[in-house]
Amino acid sequence: MSAVTATRTVRREEGIFAFLPTLTPRVRFATKTALAITLSYLGAMAMNWSQPYQGPIAIMVIASAGPLRESLGKGVMRVVGTVIGAALGLLFLALFPQDQTLYFLALTLTGGVIVYLYHAWQGDKSFWLIMLMVIAAL
Repeated sequence: MSAVTATRTVRREEGIFAFLPTLTPRVRFATKTALAITLSYLGAMAMNWSQPYQGPIAIMVIASAGPLRESLGKGVMRVVGTVIGAALGLLFLALFPQDQTLYFLALTLTGGVIVYLYHAWQGDKSFWLIMLMVIAAL
């Protein structure tokens, strides 16, 4: 082994988790995720936010994708979905400013169509079960 390779190996092992060299990558990932969730929750509580659990939920959803590339993709899709949802919500507020029933009906139907198209494109048949649960809840 050359001196350059040995130096690179040592540098790769350095960092905040250098004390975990013998653990598997899965355990390291779980440790990093748990630390991120804990710090997010503590930070939100320190700032006295009204819903401190939303940050950790976002971390869990994004971390559940697995590797970095998939996590970044899921994070981007989450942001895009939030922007589209906000735009649709504002559009329906502008269309039905004083009629709450029509607003919720339009929002529910549009959301149902979007979810149906997404799941139909994916080939998932669980959409019908979800729709039956929503209808039963009404």
